[in-house]
Amino acid sequence: MTRAMPVMIGLAMGLMIPFVVHGNGAVGGALFLIAHLLVLLAVLLLLRFVPRIGRVLRTHRPSPAHMARMALGAAAGFAVICLSCTFFFGMPHPWT
Repeated sequence: MTRAMPVMIGLAMGLMIPFVVHGNGAVGGALFLIAHLLVLLAVLLLLRFVPRIGRVLRTHRPSPAHMARMALGAAAGFAVICLSCTFFFGMPHPWT
């Protein structure tokens, strides 16, 4: 695994968080479930067609540094989606 992988996975997680929280009814939960099923499908396809991936996943043990990089990616993704929603759709401010 590269050092960039946890950041990319965290970024994807951070981008999804607001949609799960603000989804209309079950839409947010459905998107969350679909995204995880797609990731699972991608991993299963990789395991089927790239045997080296299986060896990497069997030995993969996340370290604290790995988790920190993933959290950094998640924070960045969350910030990006929140800022884009604020700039493109506006955000009600308590003082207006």
